[in-house]
Amino acid sequence: MAESYVDYFIGTKGLIKVEFVRLILESLHTLGYKKSVEYLEEESGIALSSSEVKEFTQHILNGNWEESLNSLKKIPAIDESAVKSSSFIILEQKFFDLLNEDDVEKALRTLRKDISSLSINENQVRELSSFLLLSNQRPMNPKPRSEVLRDLKKLFPPKVMIPELRLLHLIHQALDYQHDSCPFHNSVHEDISLLIDHTCGKGLIPSHTSQILRHHYDEVWFLEFSHNGRFLATSSKDRYAYTWQVSLSGSVQFKHQLSGHWESVSCVSWSPDDSQLLSCGVEEVVRRWDVFTGGLLFVYGKNNLGTISCSWSPDGQRVFTGFNDQSITMWDLNGNQLQSWTGQKTRMISDLQITSDGNFIISICQETMILLLNRESGEEKIIKEDHNIVSFSLSRDKKFLLVSLVNQEIHLWDIEESRRVPVNYKGHKSTRFVVKACFGGPEDIYVASGSEDSRVFIWRRDTGEIIDKLEGHSGAVNCVCWNPRNPEMLASASDDGTVRIWHSVEWMKVYEPGIEYQNDALFIGQWSHSNLQNLSRILKCFHASSGLKVNFHKSRVFGVGVPDTETSDWAKIFGCEAGSFPFTYLGVPIGANMNLKKNWKPILDKFEAKLSTWKSKTFSFGGRLTSISSVLGNLPTYYLSLFKAPIAITKELEKIRRRFLWGGDKEKKKIHWVSWEKVSARKSDGGLGVAPIRSLNTGLLVKWWWRLKCEKEALWAKTIKGIHNLHGKPHDYLVNKNSHGVWQNIVSEKKEINKLGVQMNDIFKLSIKSGENTLFWGDKWLGMTSLKDKYPVLYNLESRKTCTIADRFYDGSFSGHWSSQEIEEEDGAQQLESLMTDLESLEFQPGEDQWQCILDSSGAYSVGALRHKFDQLLNQHRELPSYKWHKISPIKREWQRRREHKEPPVSAAPTPPPPPPPASPLFSYYSLTYMYYPHPLPMGINPLSDMANKNDHNNLADVNTKAAFGALAEKLPVS
Repeated sequence: MAESYVDYFIGTKGLIKVEFVRLILESLHTLGYKKSVEYLEEESGIALSSSEVKEFTQHILNGNWEESLNSLKKIPAIDESAVKSSSFIILEQKFFDLLNEDDVEKALRTLRKDISSLSINENQVRELSSFLLLSNQRPMNPKPRSEVLRDLKKLFPPKVMIPELRLLHLIHQALDYQHDSCPFHNSVHEDISLLIDHTCGKGLIPSHTSQILRHHYDEVWFLEFSHNGRFLATSSKDRYAYTWQVSLSGSVQFKHQLSGHWESVSCVSWSPDDSQLLSCGVEEVVRRWDVFTGGLLFVYGKNNLGTISCSWSPDGQRVFTGFNDQSITMWDLNGNQLQSWTGQKTRMISDLQITSDGNFIISICQETMILLLNRESGEEKIIKEDHNIVSFSLSRDKKFLLVSLVNQEIHLWDIEESRRVPVNYKGHKSTRFVVKACFGGPEDIYVASGSEDSRVFIWRRDTGEIIDKLEGHSGAVNCVCWNPRNPEMLASASDDGTVRIWHSVEWMKVYEPGIEYQNDALFIGQWSHSNLQNLSRILKCFHASSGLKVNFHKSRVFGVGVPDTETSDWAKIFGCEAGSFPFTYLGVPIGANMNLKKNWKPILDKFEAKLSTWKSKTFSFGGRLTSISSVLGNLPTYYLSLFKAPIAITKELEKIRRRFLWGGDKEKKKIHWVSWEKVSARKSDGGLGVAPIRSLNTGLLVKWWWRLKCEKEALWAKTIKGIHNLHGKPHDYLVNKNSHGVWQNIVSEKKEINKLGVQMNDIFKLSIKSGENTLFWGDKWLGMTSLKDKYPVLYNLESRKTCTIADRFYDGSFSGHWSSQEIEEEDGAQQLESLMTDLESLEFQPGEDQWQCILDSSGAYSVGALRHKFDQLLNQHRELPSYKWHKISPIKREWQRRREHKEPPVSAAPTPPPPPPPASPLFSYYSLTYMYYPHPLPMGINPLSDMANKNDHNNLADVNTKAAFGALAEKLPVS
């Protein structure tokens, strides 16, 4: 019975039923469900393939090449060209099979008679002939027959043989269409379901600030993620470039500061393997850095020319730089100039890119033109715009350009075809500054750009529709960059001096910044019932939104200056216990009086635990010395970096170290052969370099002075300045004298330093750049005396005594807030003349005034450098003999050596039996021993010989040791 017209089609689109069923049959066959194919063919009456096709397929899979050719001629609906091409593939496979069987004669006959007669693919026929000549040398590997069948399917009409995986291909097309139609699709890894249509919410677009990086001191001009997405590099007007590490959670951690440029850093460029980084100073040089160490590898530049841009070759073996004479130069990694292109090849814009094949250099050559220069042939292609070009960015596949224009539009260009894609991206502001755009998202489906109105704009690449506008910056956003491995992460750089890291809402639900690995949180606020209730509500909302619950059983409420009963009552709001002072937070005692010895008991206990008796007896002198220097000297560092240790504590700690060095313990004392002052002296002064704990404590505390001067924007620094009212005060004014506590003790360390004849101003020095954050009168920046002390008359006449240096040189020349009449009346003319002479040497530079520590050549503060300075000052007042510390061979080794060489023993004493532990505090039979003696020794004195003759058993542990000392004494020269 004939099938009705209605049954012939299915669905609203008029799909042909036979084709639909055949697609299902082909998919089942591909999946290996052969019985299901037979059942469906029987039930539907629709066959996957005709009987002729099935016969042909079977012959191909069995390798019956002659039968295959005969079956091919029986298949209907195949034109002559398809038959010839199919025959060529079959005969070619037959040819290879014959060669593989070493039947060269039949292979030659097949080539001459069958393949050549087809008169197609002449080049392939010649190549087959070469196989005949090299059949004995080249192994033959014929194609698998399934691949031959796959190649044949491509030649047959779809009605004869359905293309392989056709249904799967249609499903992929449908999914791609859904992704392209989804305005917020921004996921690389997702669970794809065929049961529902694909939709994405706006929550996958990076739109929430997760971090603000404030390390730069001035406008941030450029940033770029590494190719693997694990690093971020930023460059700024402050002449620094920074590298950052990106964790799996998306948090960004500071890695290295790349310093050395003397001009602003306009751009950076990652090497293809992300192991190196280029940084370009504005009209200066290009520097190449090691990403993992932060070390400088090489500097690229030319005399009398400044660099404006830089880029890498795709293989990472060559560096490209643009110069301010509009030329481009290619270098090898060692700085050898390989090639140079002169003329109008680039402009004063830091955009320089290389295509993925390395053939084309892309740069802005004129105000409205972008140059595509073939570096091999010299051929030039031009992309021309109607308005001035601000910047351009290259897509990840190196096939498309985003061109930002001064008319506040961004255009998309196809590089290969040199044509503009008819999509415009509008809405942002870009009229005065260089603002860079970027591609982003999966397969670069989005476009993002900064804007002069402090916002970040995100568009759909295919439609130009604005997806989101991100707000948060307070200055123009100069550059944005999408993480190439995490489409839910975006970074932006701004004139407000910050870098913002943006994440999607969904990402932040999983990786909440600052909470992901947080075990401790501290809330500080004014003591009030309403504050506690609000905090309780906030924590409950946090639990509801993030799923992370606060463990109140481990939480405590502390009240400062509040009765214990009130604290206990209010702690019930949270369902936790009331805490009392002192307590420990992150290993630091809070609320404890660290001037009391009892609060240092944890440190003393740690020392005692590390200095168990068996260690002092089993370690050699060298081992004990190493333990004291590397282990015991660092145990108290955490406490000593915050608290000034009482003198009794430092003496007790030194006592423990001293006792351990000489092998003693609490119960039994050992002789201390050299005074501790001499042991702790520097090695150059005859000591062992065991630095005193007191100087370590001072060095760590003084570091806070340095940090307060350098980390002005840090939260802790702002807190200290607020408590002690330091804002607008001279830099050497560090504490409110009416305050008490930890900071007061830190600042009081100044008295200890002064006792050694060292002034803080002798250690820290201001390096004047712009003069905007240095007090003209109050700070000691010109010599070792402040100007208010050096010129008191002028200071008294000054109407604005807290002015900065920049305030007094506002128009480039010095101007004081007084009249010439006042100067004459107060007899200040001589002081004014002297001041003007002092100011003649002042030269301003771009950048922020910086503090430098003169104890270290790098200018940075070092605890070790300060300790070294203290040692120098202390040893100036001591008469230390020059000590030499000698290694003496163990006696056991000496006797063994003499037995092997049949030499007489060194003394008449009987061979000592194995020594019972413990050994002498000065001698070890099984390890190297450090002996010491003043050099030169007094005339006629040999301490070892005297000790042995006196039979001093208090000093010599046993007879064996005595004999050993006697033997050594004979070998010890006496001056």
